[in-house]
Amino acid sequence: MLASVLILRKKEQQTEDTLGNRTVIKGKGKRTKIPIVIEPCGIGFFISNNAVFTAAHNIAIGAAVGDGVACRIHSGENDELLDVSFQISYIDRLDERDICVLKYEGRHSNFLQPFDGEINEINEKDYCLTTFRIATHGQDKRFPICFGVIPCVMSKRSEHHFLYSTNAFSGDSGAAIVLKKCGHVVGIHIETVNEACEKIEASQIDNDTVAASINSLVSGFSQGFVGLRLDSTDMKQIIRNAAAATA
Repeated sequence: MLASVLILRKKEQQTEDTLGNRTVIKGKGKRTKIPIVIEPCGIGFFISNNAVFTAAHNIAIGAAVGDGVACRIHSGENDELLDVSFQISYIDRLDERDICVLKYEGRHSNFLQPFDGEINEINEKDYCLTTFRIATHGQDKRFPICFGVIPCVMSKRSEHHFLYSTNAFSGDSGAAIVLKKCGHVVGIHIETVNEACEKIEASQIDNDTVAASINSLVSGFSQGFVGLRLDSTDMKQIIRNAAAATA
């Protein structure tokens, strides 16, 4: 769980002045300024001591390789949380694999090992989701958090994706799907079935192979979640490239 990362992003505002404040009209003739806030928008996880995987839709639209991303990580010492900046080293929006790789300049002691076995032989109840869950406690009241491990029940697999049921929330996008027994990561939590169906209906997926993988998965289902498998040939290459880019 300490391998989890909280992805932060500026809350979108209508207007902004030179001091970085937003002007809000409150009642007739009354104006007040409130600070622009940075809010949690998703989760990532360390796949090595200096590389993080997350869902690309957690990253601001328009962000590109080389841009910085604000994050919050667990220091591993004295139960502290640290605000750090990561650099985008890879992002896939075009093919809708919905993955982004972030580079960390430091070295993080906790990271998840990719599973190297045969996923199709794993029992449907041997999975869980690791989250950096927004909670109601913590020293910093802006981002109170707790770590969570949530059981998943796998329903179906396709070439590139999983379909499963779990008690996830919208802010859990990018969380790691791991195996209960060994703790190795097998996938990335991406979206709900309904969100996946909407993408297909709107023809927002340019890659035919990925579209077919999602379509075969969600066909006939109205509930559940879709995750990206890390054991496919192309994802293994992305993992190798991430290791090389952040070495």
